[in-house]
Amino acid sequence: MGINVALDPTDAYCPQSVYVYRVAEHWTSRGYSDGYLVGVLSSRVMHYYLFKRFGEIDSARAHVKVTHERLADFPIPLLDTPERVKLAAEINGKVNAMLAAPGNEALDREIEDRVAMLFELRAKERAYINGQFGLVHSNETIDALFPHGPPAPISLDEDPELL
Repeated sequence: MGINVALDPTDAYCPQSVYVYRVAEHWTSRGYSDGYLVGVLSSRVMHYYLFKRFGEIDSARAHVKVTHERLADFPIPLLDTPERVKLAAEINGKVNAMLAAPGNEALDREIEDRVAMLFELRAKERAYINGQFGLVHSNETIDALFPHGPPAPISLDEDPELL
């Protein structure tokens, strides 16, 4: 389950099965950056979206096959206000800081906070999203997202809308 996202600022080559994306120059002037996309794509919110939208019902097989077509439809938050551009810049800076200090849980939480703000998620919705990962079998992705284990599930009247 999930998506693995990495930021490599070099011109490295990779196997054919790896998708390589970079933010086009005309989007950088609007506040988008590679670090911003890494922060959003690797967030718990995006993993929740992937699981709910494309995952298997059987939690033992709750994996997601990410394709170019599916990536094109991801709900990447628009940077349509100065406040959202500022949040994106903060995410970019914190992603770059995490490259220098991998495993920094404080930075990870700060990135998650800003991603949740961009999706306009309330605390209860975030708790619901995080708790949903406790309902599927543990795997490498969940262990990486929740090194101390996912929180206990809570209930909401309906799933948070991310689109």
